[in-house]
This record gives sequence, structure tokens and C-alpha cells, in this order.
Amino acid sequence: MNSRRWGIILALMGSAMFGLSSLCAQVLFDSYQAGSEWLVSIRLLISGFCVLVYSALFLGDNIFVFFKSPKDVLQMLAYSILGMASAQYCFFKGIEVSGAALVTIVQFMAPVFVYLYLVLTKEKDFLLSELFFVLSTVAGVALIVTNGDLHHLNMSLIGVFLSLMTGVCVAFYTVQPRHLLAEYCASTVIGWGMFLGGLAFQLVHPIYKVEMQTNMTSLILLAFVIVVGTAMAFITYTTSLKYIDPSMTSILSAVQPLLVTVLSAFIFKEAYGWIEMLGTILVVGSVIMLTRKRPDKKKVSMMKGKKIA
Repeated sequence: MNSRRWGIILALMGSAMFGLSSLCAQVLFDSYQAGSEWLVSIRLLISGFCVLVYSALFLGDNIFVFFKSPKDVLQMLAYSILGMASAQYCFFKGIEVSGAALVTIVQFMAPVFVYLYLVLTKEKDFLLSELFFVLSTVAGVALIVTNGDLHHLNMSLIGVFLSLMTGVCVAFYTVQPRHLLAEYCASTVIGWGMFLGGLAFQLVHPIYKVEMQTNMTSLILLAFVIVVGTAMAFITYTTSLKYIDPSMTSILSAVQPLLVTVLSAFIFKEAYGWIEMLGTILVVGSVIMLTRKRPDKKKVSMMKGKKIA
């Protein structure tokens, strides 16, 4: 198997695990009265620990190296609390309020927020065609949350707000730790981001104050959310970046909202009409087009030169 194909498989697996994790979380909320605050608290703490162990034992990384730099410690704290913990809380609270499918689709527009930030900071050139895809994404979200009727919301206002805030927080933890990711191992940065975010979240809801009906099924679902849907998903998805371009992983991440949408219809019997489906296609398609790799200007000019010659 060539490296590119292996990278595609890893990216698809990571996206699928993220999606299945959100569905398991909804089952925990609906059937076992799990609290989103407690679930975020235990998920971040344990999965962060698992990722750090993986980074230290399997990758041989010095996971404590960044503590030598006070500046990097402050950046890590911002990444873990304002990015990782905030995104996880908004996401799971949104699922608890409005369900996994709608929240997963709406938060999928995080790359739009990243794009707008890069344009505003002049790190990326503005293209009129990309503005079209931004507006298409917004239109798609509007169709999903209103079902085509502007006077009626298909999900609660708090659900819409939490979904959008998840996208903003994901955009933040995508852009903010770029210096850390350039200096240190990605799994170490992600592991500490989750673990420190989990530690901070103990002030919100300590893990020993269990807020869930416990039996074998609920514990299996919880283990899946923490180990498979978080730790393994992050490791798998990050590893795919070794083999394929980040723009390709962004495209393959579309598996997550599509998988969740289809399975939600079967598992939770959620009605999903053609207008919402159109909105989903607009969001996913526009984000894919927006995150596709731009052609290199030098290569384009060289190709043009060859054609003229």
C-alpha cells in the first residue's frame, strides 16, 4: 500500500471515529442522563493522558520539553482552555440540547472562520470565488436550522449558538497553536491541550461527581467516546498528515457530518427533509471547495510560459 493511500485511510478512519463518538454521546445524554459538563471533564482528562502516553512511549517524544519556555506554557494554556476545552464543551452541550446531526454539520463550517481570519490578517489573498463558497456555507447552515422557513428554527437558539461557537473554537485551536506545532510533536501538543483543558474543567465539574446512569452498556459507550472517539481519532487523524496534504484531510473530514447525518436518521429516527439535505450538501461542498489546495503561483506561471512557448 502506497503512503498516499494509507494517509487517506487514516484520515477517513479519524473522521469516522469522531462522528461515531458524537452519536455515542447523544445516546449517553438521551438514555443514561449523562451530563455534558461531566462528559467533557472526563473525556479531556483521560484522552489527553492516553495521547501523552502514546507520544512518550511509541513516538519517543519528550512530552515535558515545552515547560522550559514560559511563553510556550502560556500559549499551551490558551490553546487548552480557550480552544480545546471550550470547543469540546460547546460541542457536547450542543449535542445534549439539539442532537448530534445538526450540531456536527453546523460546526463543520469551522474552516470558514479560519479562512476569514487568514484573509483579515492578510495571510491569505482574498478571492471572489472563495467569497461565494463562504456565502454558500452560511446559506446551507440557514437552511439546516430553519428548514427553509425563516420564521421557524429547526433547533433551539442555544443549540445554534453552541454549534457556531464550536466552529469558532475549533478555528481558534486550528490557528492558535501553529508555533507550538512547528516546535514540538503534534501528538504532544494535542495531548497536553486535552489534558490541561481537562484539568481546568475539574473546576466546572470534577470527574468523581459521576453524572450518568452506569451499567455495562453506558460504560462501553463512555470508553468508546474517550478512547476511540477522542484519543485514537486525534492520533489517527494527525498521523494522516504525514502522508497526505492538509487540504486533502480537510476534504476527507466531510465523512464526519455525512456519517452522523445518515446514522442519526436510523438510530434516533430524526426527520431529515430535502431542504435540510440541500443545506448539508451546501455546507459540506462549500467547505471542501474552500479548503482545497490552491495552485502554486510559480507553477501556474511556469505552465503558462510553457504553453506560450
